[in-house]
Amino acid sequence: QVEIILHEDLHGNINMPSWQEEAVVTPLAFLAALKFFEITKDPHNVGATIALIEENRKMSRELHALVKDIKDEFGKRPPYPNNGYRDDDIEFRNRLLGLIEKYPTYAKEYRYTSINQDGGSVLEAMISHDFMYYKYFDRLISLHEKIRDLKTLIADIKSAPARSTELERFFEELEQKYERPMP
Repeated sequence: QVEIILHEDLHGNINMPSWQEEAVVTPLAFLAALKFFEITKDPHNVGATIALIEENRKMSRELHALVKDIKDEFGKRPPYPNNGYRDDDIEFRNRLLGLIEKYPTYAKEYRYTSINQDGGSVLEAMISHDFMYYKYFDRLISLHEKIRDLKTLIADIKSAPARSTELERFFEELEQKYERPMP
């Protein structure tokens, strides 16, 4: 619950388009929750939060690979006569669902979240949703590992550009900045 409260609070402090903001706020909220538990000397929740951060990092990496695999599958697929794709192509959807199994951390989350639903019909929505929240998770945790100062990381993120192409370059610049020794 601490992570959720901090997540929502961070929304008021970071000004980006909502789809991009979720991907930035999510890892920062986990880092803020970890800091809270460290300050309050709560070793159980420190350990649990570290475990969640590691699992979410793995899920973030797996989602990146899965999205690439799905794009590759769409690239191999011949277009229909109207140059569109049919949502009811069961064989193709099953192939995409099969790709998820290559990524055990994400597959577990996908199965849990899609329980009592037709996995094929929620496929695109769930992957899009999850990628929106976890797109930058691993990257921002890595930045934090370099700087080891959440306050500085959040301050730097507040100055991030709103455009996604510029955001990628911004993260690269932060990586370079954080690799240099701090004054």
